[in-house]
Amino acid sequence: MDKYDAQFKAGTIIFKENDVDDTMYFIKSGKVEILKTINNSEKIIDILKTGDFFGEMAIVNKSPRFATARAITDVLAVALNREKFLNIITTQGEIALKIIDVLCLRLKNANGQVKKLIQKNEKALVYDALVNWLQVVGNKAEIDLASKEISNQLHIEINSVKKSINKLVMINLLSMNGHEISLSEDTANDKLKALLQE
Repeated sequence: MDKYDAQFKAGTIIFKENDVDDTMYFIKSGKVEILKTINNSEKIIDILKTGDFFGEMAIVNKSPRFATARAITDVLAVALNREKFLNIITTQGEIALKIIDVLCLRLKNANGQVKKLIQKNEKALVYDALVNWLQVVGNKAEIDLASKEISNQLHIEINSVKKSINKLVMINLLSMNGHEISLSEDTANDKLKALLQE
């Protein structure tokens, strides 16, 4: 094994979402799945194989991990921290260019995938936008005004927004008084949270 090699057994968490470290990995053999927590549920957003790399943002700016990486099979990878990586790119600039190209493509693809996964639960998306907006306008708003505002924010048909609002009222996450909606006081109920994660 090379001095930079790292081995992971199948099922091993290589790093978790929001972890902070400065190591990226090049896969020499095996498969790794990348998981992102969306609406309190882990979703697979990518599967990587031999020749791929991951965790590169830790090298670029030491930011918290965007997602979780887990070995699907036994994995052999080259592990490079920021210092080792900088030493390599001073002599092999083509590696840095490849990483930059792949990083730009991945960011574009990841943003699209996360957006699609969130939109699968339109009710949760509408609720999240409503919570933020109602807090700004004083916790109460006329339903037509709220529907129009959220429709514009999320680029969702206004009738779909109204349907989601009605469902949120039915499960007590929103309160309705005449034509006025407000946030329910009991938004911490586990059962109601579970309904949002459908």
